[in-house]
Amino acid sequence: MFDTQENRYITKGVNEQVPKEIQLRCWHLIDEKVKQSEGQMDYLQIFEFNRDDHCKTINITHRQEEPYHK
Repeated sequence: MFDTQENRYITKGVNEQVPKEIQLRCWHLIDEKVKQSEGQMDYLQIFEFNRDDHCKTINITHRQEEPYHK
């Protein structure tokens, strides 16, 4: 499912609200996970974004449910 970069899908809300640079970083995180895994990728990858205004950073948490990975 994640073995190619040809067909990639995101929700309309993410496409409208998340900057392209962050979207590309998320795809990079998925690509890294694919390289490390042995076919254990859930079809639904979850990203949580937490903005830290004090440090002016965004923390990204990448996880999946089956098999669990964070």
